[in-house]
Amino acid sequence: MGRTFELSGLSEKELTDLIDEATSIRAIRRADQRRESSRVTGGAKRQEMTEPSHHLRPAPTTRHER
Repeated sequence: MGRTFELSGLSEKELTDLIDEATSIRAIRRADQRRESSRVTGGAKRQEMTEPSHHLRPAPTTRHER
């Protein structure tokens, strides 16, 4: 991520084309990552570790006696 690109010499159209291409590439990468993630987990969703309640478990319920 430490690359620097000189963009000041680009025209408005060239900048727009560059942004559109980068956006398209980003969308493809994200789709690939989602597909790979679902393949690895077998389609199961992972629990987000940064979610405040990720460690909480529901309390067991008692069985009602008849």
